[in-house]
Amino acid sequence: MPGKLNIGVIVESVMVCRWQYRIIERLTQLDLADVSCLIITGGDMAGSRKNGYSRAYNIYQKLDRSLYSRGINYDSLIDIRKLARDPLMIVNREKPEGVEAGPGGSSDTLVGSIDLLLNFGLEDPADLKYDIPEFGVISFSIGNSLYDRQIPPAYWEVVKKMPGMTCYVTILRKGSPKPEVINRTSVPVLSSSVRRNLGQAYGVAALIIPRIVRGIRDEGPRLPDRLADRYGRSPEIIDSRYVTAPGPLHIVSNLIAGVINNLSDRILYLNRDKWFILYSIKKDPFPAIPGKFRVLKPPTGFFWADPFVISDNDGYNLFVEELPYKTGKAHLSLIRISPDGKMLSSRKIIERPYHLSYPFVFSHGGKYYMIPETKGSNAIQLFECTGFPSEWEFSMNIVENVAAVDSTLFFKGGKWWLFTSIDELNDPETAYNELFLFYSDDFLSGRWKSHPLNPVVTDIGRSRPAGRIFNYGGKLYRPSQDCTGAYGRAVNINRITELSETGYKEEFITRAEPNWIKKLNGTHTFNFDGDFVVMDAKFHMRRFGREFGKEFNS
Repeated sequence: MPGKLNIGVIVESVMVCRWQYRIIERLTQLDLADVSCLIITGGDMAGSRKNGYSRAYNIYQKLDRSLYSRGINYDSLIDIRKLARDPLMIVNREKPEGVEAGPGGSSDTLVGSIDLLLNFGLEDPADLKYDIPEFGVISFSIGNSLYDRQIPPAYWEVVKKMPGMTCYVTILRKGSPKPEVINRTSVPVLSSSVRRNLGQAYGVAALIIPRIVRGIRDEGPRLPDRLADRYGRSPEIIDSRYVTAPGPLHIVSNLIAGVINNLSDRILYLNRDKWFILYSIKKDPFPAIPGKFRVLKPPTGFFWADPFVISDNDGYNLFVEELPYKTGKAHLSLIRISPDGKMLSSRKIIERPYHLSYPFVFSHGGKYYMIPETKGSNAIQLFECTGFPSEWEFSMNIVENVAAVDSTLFFKGGKWWLFTSIDELNDPETAYNELFLFYSDDFLSGRWKSHPLNPVVTDIGRSRPAGRIFNYGGKLYRPSQDCTGAYGRAVNINRITELSETGYKEEFITRAEPNWIKKLNGTHTFNFDGDFVVMDAKFHMRRFGREFGKEFNS
């Protein structure tokens, strides 16, 4: 195992934001790096920071924090020196005499003493007055703030109601004229609060930057080259109209609009969604274009979601997540459907002390198995069917010590491929940002190899699994969730063009949007078996009015 990297951190002051502190904390906890140098760019050791934004925007920030106080306050200040190595060199960029600590504290020896710089300051890393260290300067940016640090991050994405925002990690290397993109990850825009959405992005930073530092420690300069090739090196401007800082009038008007929208949502809607099942019996199940679906309504006080189907001679077996609103903890249920499409019965089949969902059912060697989502157990669990379709027993943990969601197996080329989304930070708002891939010769062995490109997909619009991977017309397709704007907003169908121990590629083919009925605002699972096609859908529950109208039976 390689030794720890010796890193420096560019900061506005020794009092850094919690999200920045969290990154350094993870680096030290994982034994990846020691902080031996701080470069102060704000000119104040005591924590007074310059953010370069207008007075109107700073007022906006304070009101936003007051209105949307839920969640971690990533802007709160913590002294980074708590995590630094002793002796620590501190160089104050705006005071030539500097503030120096420890032997060899001269800025002239800075480059020789560190391997890598993390840039948490507000200035462009290309403006540094020092030579670039061996492994470069890493920076994190959100959206168009990558182009101009005077643009408040996440502001335009929130006020223009964009479905998602892009987070960039860049590296400036010795001899390079400008930084290169080495990671591009998208996160959903979930509310009208800039603060809440920044929390998501900063959570991603605490996940990705330590991962990149680990790769640099293990692979050296090869890793930035490989990542820069993968992510295209240069960022893309999503919308050039928003590469400007907002004016005071714009800020005030959008703050008022955000408050009004927030209050109206609280008055008109409950804080819950109603998920239910849509199904159809047709000759050609693909593509997943919604048509005249039949509706399965869950009992009052429950929802049904994540349907998987297995056909037999007596009809169709639907395995679903069933959640009682009263407890908020889901179990798995079986719904029997007759050959002509009539619901015959429903019953609970698996319940555990923790939440269960996504009952991925498959057959192998004449037996049926199930891998439900069991994130609450901190493992990917396997159940074996002892009496099809309703009798199931726990078999084993196929992967342990992992917070995984929507795990999906597929057999190809003599190997089992495990697709899953992993919540490495135990943060529900980052649980569906990335897709990981593992492979094994035997899914019962408990031995899995991580794919070298992990995570293989980092786009919030198509990362999280949404159903069984299937072969259609000699080609492989992977359903995935589009979680831009909200969790479970739509279903994508992606064609897998490369699946090997060294490579993975897929391309978008089509999407099932929840727009065929006005009330719907989400769909996140697609499956079929034979001629039976099944999806789920949701609408946001109003405080007044019927749960289901006649339009759901179209």
